[in-house]
Amino acid sequence: MRRSFWLATGGLTLGAAGVLVWLVQHPAALPETAIARARASLVAARSEAGVLAPAEMARASMLVRILDRLVAEERARLIRLQTNERIREVALELEATATAALDTARRIIQDRLDAGAAQRLELAARLAELEPEVTALKGDRGVQRAYRRTEIALDELAVAEQQGNLAVLEARLPEAAMALDAAEEVLGKRVARLHDPANRRRWQLWVDQTLASGGTAILVEKLNHRLVVVEGPRVVASFKAEFGRNGFNDKLAAGDAATPEGQYHITDLKHRSRFYKALPLNYPTADDVEQFRTARRNGHVRARSPGGLIEIHGEGGKGTNWTDGCVALRNADMDRLFGLVRAGTPVTIVGAARFPGD
Repeated sequence: MRRSFWLATGGLTLGAAGVLVWLVQHPAALPETAIARARASLVAARSEAGVLAPAEMARASMLVRILDRLVAEERARLIRLQTNERIREVALELEATATAALDTARRIIQDRLDAGAAQRLELAARLAELEPEVTALKGDRGVQRAYRRTEIALDELAVAEQQGNLAVLEARLPEAAMALDAAEEVLGKRVARLHDPANRRRWQLWVDQTLASGGTAILVEKLNHRLVVVEGPRVVASFKAEFGRNGFNDKLAAGDAATPEGQYHITDLKHRSRFYKALPLNYPTADDVEQFRTARRNGHVRARSPGGLIEIHGEGGKGTNWTDGCVALRNADMDRLFGLVRAGTPVTIVGAARFPGD
């Protein structure tokens, strides 16, 4: 009897030990999938959200500490009979919070990208307004350098925008704005004299005197790149004109690549010329010579003469100021102009003025 008792007791003990060993070796599973998803979401949020979603990231940091503690406590248990549902709940909340942080950050980033794109388009529109005058001043290296620097800066911004690179976009926007300001300033200095009130009054006086004399005359305006043929107050023809490489300045001396301003007349009709056809002008006049001498006395020029050989000629249509100081028209326009003028026809060249019909 006693032996049977001990045998039974031993069997129960062994059975209980076996159960205990099995329970230790086979604990209730943790919600590993939920935990892994939560941690992955947090890593992504930390990588992308950063300081853009501080409230969500602060809560996510608190939740991951709670999750780490709960998981550590569960794994430290000798026997785990059932899953701690609190771990799953915290993991799901952590995943949702990290996802919300990502959504917030991405929305903020997109808003800032959109704002940066709008600023870039505004800068590009301002640059486009400069293009006609910059194109007309291809020979002006200062203007071209300033314009090109802005173009490069805007191209870099466009690439950053396409790549969604907010850091580069926001860092380069001020640089592009400064480059554009510099380009506008450089170009503004070149054309400032064309808007000077004193110059405008003087040029308008020349135009009005030419119109008052009656008959056929040629009016040339640098600002709007035009050559207009008039008969009294009536416009007979209007052509697009190109000038010297330094065409927005008044000619002072030989070699300055500027087109002269003043009241001249045609001295000849050259049906054959290096530039198709040409209408030579009586430059320099006495006024031009005096202007040159004054500039030389004041140290503004070093040349020994005011230059000469100023013509209205063909081979124009290049879309830029390119001559050594002459006025250039397209060949077809020269053909028509030759039928409208003769030797002695007045030619008045100004920086800017109102012409008939303006």
